Amino acid sequence: MALSTGRLTPQRADGQENRLIPVAVANGYTLFIGALACTNSQGFLVPGASATGLRAIGVVQGSALGVQAPSDRVALASAGATGSVIANVACGQFLMNNSSTSPLTQADLYKMAYIEDDQTVCAAGNGKSLAGRFTGFETLSPTGVGCWIEIGLGVPTGL
Repeated sequence: MALSTGRLTPQRADGQENRLIPVAVANGYTLFIGALACTNSQGFLVPGASATGLRAIGVVQGSALGVQAPSDRVALASAGATGSVIANVACGQFLMNNSSTSPLTQADLYKMAYIEDDQTVCAAGNGKSLAGRFTGFETLSPTGVGCWIEIGLGVPTGL
């Protein structure tokens, strides 16, 4: 289920943490802190969703116009013109929810995972965009079993 509030999305220390990329938000979208962030075909930021044509680039960390910690759980809304809101996005390995309908399994290790929504990844890619590379499970995640997904920074996203 897509986010309706922000979340703390753990990031695995891999040398890429604290690397933020400012990206313009597409008009009409709300991005929550901790959400899987994608670019649409025009290169503007949208939340992860079950759709084709999206490029997963990282996880929303806050507004580029002011420092907002993920614990603030503030929504970034783009009500104005496309690009009038800038969000900071971090690349790296993030703990995402595993799908209940098409879950990743141990057999999927180091294969590509697909976007189910802005906090959930799945194994089946039919009608979905790539989220990133599945690098393992985390059984201590808040939702039970989470999946570490490597997003952005050279991970193929347009296959």
